[in-house]
Amino acid sequence: MMFAQYCRIESRAGGVSATSREMIREAHKMLKKSGRGRAQRSARHVWLRDMLSMHHDARLEYVAVMRGGL
Repeated sequence: MMFAQYCRIESRAGGVSATSREMIREAHKMLKKSGRGRAQRSARHVWLRDMLSMHHDARLEYVAVMRGGL
């Protein structure tokens, strides 16, 4: 997943404080009709896991900044 794409999803979902469920919902809204089908399931799950990994990293960085660590 490209970082710009992640940023669009995150901002639509509500920012760094968005839950995983909110992130997935917004990501699904951005998919084309063909990307929602059964044939693309495994590729879609890889894409969503990549997005959730980026979201987890962003949350860790946010917490570190708020605690004064960075």
